[in-house]
Amino acid sequence: KVQVELYYESQCPDCRDIIFGSFYEAYQADNFLDMADITFIPYGNAKEVSSQPNPESGFYEFQCQHGESECIYNIIETCAINKIKDDLKKFKYINCIEHNNDSREVHQDYYQIALDCALDVDLDLDLDIEIIEEIQFCSISKEGNELEHKMALKTNNLDPKHEFVPHIVVNGIHNDEIQNDIIDSLLNFVCKTYKG
Repeated sequence: KVQVELYYESQCPDCRDIIFGSFYEAYQADNFLDMADITFIPYGNAKEVSSQPNPESGFYEFQCQHGESECIYNIIETCAINKIKDDLKKFKYINCIEHNNDSREVHQDYYQIALDCALDVDLDLDLDIEIIEEIQFCSISKEGNELEHKMALKTNNLDPKHEFVPHIVVNGIHNDEIQNDIIDSLLNFVCKTYKG
């Protein structure tokens, strides 16, 4: 399978464009996920205040380019990525959060938006109701905070370093040609790269 990593941040217009466009098109195609493994890394240009957790709270502290809402949605999406096992539902959930116009407002109910998106992608069916609760709890707990710290480490260890987001790595390689091809069409790129 073609290994594709998308380094991005919530609330970022260019990241939203690639999710709504190239990635959405690919996920609509039959058998796309038989040809590609997609990894989402929601952190982007965020910064950790310190390499160690805050001694009082025990939590890592993040500063985000688009403010507090980006930091919160990054962690919500990180928790969803960790908890949702179905790759298509995982993408649909991220797509929903990023598409949600309420997620651009100054005053917002983050957890209602997260819940609405979980229901929108049918996470309430079968046993998935537990996953909704797990995502909500994860996003406000030390678990989610530590998962986001791992996203920070993964992003900060990129070689070459990312200069902007979205930043795309395929089979361990990042270059302008890969980046531009996938911005144009992830589906076409995977179809021509897949050796199955």
